Amino acid sequence: MPLNAYQGVAITHFLREQDRGMALLLRPAAVIVGVGALGAAGAYVVGPFIMVAFFGSAYQVSGILLAGLTLAAACMALLTLTGSAVLATGRHRAYAVGWFLGGVASVALLMLDLPLASRSVLSLSIGPLLGIGIHLSALSWVSRRRPAQPRSRR
Repeated sequence: MPLNAYQGVAITHFLREQDRGMALLLRPAAVIVGVGALGAAGAYVVGPFIMVAFFGSAYQVSGILLAGLTLAAACMALLTLTGSAVLATGRHRAYAVGWFLGGVASVALLMLDLPLASRSVLSLSIGPLLGIGIHLSALSWVSRRRPAQPRSRR
């Protein structure tokens, strides 16, 4: 959710720094991956205790499920970030295709004959990863097509 609120700022930043290409995504993506990994580790270790402490014994959830859901949230944050970068390059169709096919994949994965927890984590992870792949593909195509411009001194 915080990344959605920050999306306009991210688009402005990507527009201003277009000449840096995909390298511009590295730092925020690394932060998202790092926070997601730390959050997943924390969710694995203390998440089950917190669930029971706050919501009662009816909410006993495994640490691995909570870690998986936390990593899935990081995937969604990365999809939002790559979507902002794609919008900044004017590739609105690639933005929509990434989100649409990611959503279709997520729904399809929910239909698998697996336990609900497994389907949920797979759906919430693989769908966004597909959308990220589409966005990165569009960004790499744009950066290959557009030569780097010298940065103006302000």
